[in-house]
Amino acid sequence: MQSRRLSVGLIVAGIAVAVGLFIVLSDDDGSDSGSTTTATSTTTTDGPPKTTSTAPEPPTIAFRNGAPVGGVKEIEVEKGDPVRIDVTPDVPAEVHVHGYELTEEVKAGQTAKLDFPASLEGVFEIELHLHAGSEEGSEVLVAELNVTP
Repeated sequence: MQSRRLSVGLIVAGIAVAVGLFIVLSDDDGSDSGSTTTATSTTTTDGPPKTTSTAPEPPTIAFRNGAPVGGVKEIEVEKGDPVRIDVTPDVPAEVHVHGYELTEEVKAGQTAKLDFPASLEGVFEIELHLHAGSEEGSEVLVAELNVTP
């Protein structure tokens, strides 16, 4: 009877050791797999943000009856990112990015393509300064550019 108890005890101990090893080895495999995934993710993440920040379609702002279609756009970028905004007015005008002091003349129905680095932090208004044939001297808010650190 005693040898039977010893056999059962050894079997239980063997199972306990096997379960313990399984848990320890499973955690190590999970950690290694997580590390590999993290490394891959980090590598993958390093590439796309730059591509994403340089490759997205620029906001396009069209006008109808002297006002931006869909209202004033809110554009958010990080400092150092490239900024690209296309503005197509329905009247002759000048597009002006306040703070950056960028201007571009544009004819009715044509597109002004603003392209510059976000070198200043803050919130900047982008306006359309209307010319002859419309209420000359009028300014229409086109977008707000929010450059974050």
